[in-house]
Amino acid sequence: MYPLCHYYIGMVRLSVRLPESLHLRLHLMSKQMKKSLSGLTQELLDQGLAKIEKARLPHMYSELSKLKGACKKGITDTSATIDEVLYGENGAWKGQRK
Repeated sequence: MYPLCHYYIGMVRLSVRLPESLHLRLHLMSKQMKKSLSGLTQELLDQGLAKIEKARLPHMYSELSKLKGACKKGITDTSATIDEVLYGENGAWKGQRK
């Protein structure tokens, strides 16, 4: 068994099939930028995912705004009513308080 190097903690090995031309472009770019192929790939994936996630934010907020008012009205502080919600007559535990 090999000792676990701190560099790999939290890292996952992934095999990906790429067209030869894309691999060559990545390889050349990594040399030009003096970065490892793995490091450059991680950076590009992170940037690409961040761009997609940012573009999806308006849709996410739109969907969340549709939920506005969907919860029971009148409950302003759940911490004050938690016993009733859980253990009350119609509570989740139906009076099974220990």
